Amino acid sequence: RFAAAPGLARLQKKYKDDPVVIIGISADRDKAPWKAFIEKNRLEWVHFFDERQAIADRFVVNSYPTYILLDHEGIIRYRQQGWNPDVDGELDGEIRSLVKKAKAAQQQ
Repeated sequence: RFAAAPGLARLQKKYKDDPVVIIGISADRDKAPWKAFIEKNRLEWVHFFDERQAIADRFVVNSYPTYILLDHEGIIRYRQQGWNPDVDGELDGEIRSLVKKAKAAQQQ
């Protein structure tokens, strides 16, 4: 989770004017440190504390971090479990492609 935050923050800023929404979901046991981490690192996207793991179960999340990209129709187009140094670049490319498709669909 800690390694993932800077890359997500960069992507959030890069795509802030595009039809992209980043949502962070946490299954931490203690809410206070989670909230403090978000505030300290200025993670400016939507965050959910999934204490009952309802969201994790629905999207079959078995490890953290898990990255899931949905297209403009709500279809899962990308899934990556775990962080590695290539994830930020992969996400950037996938998001760029999905934004292009979403904008094309809006023009139809």
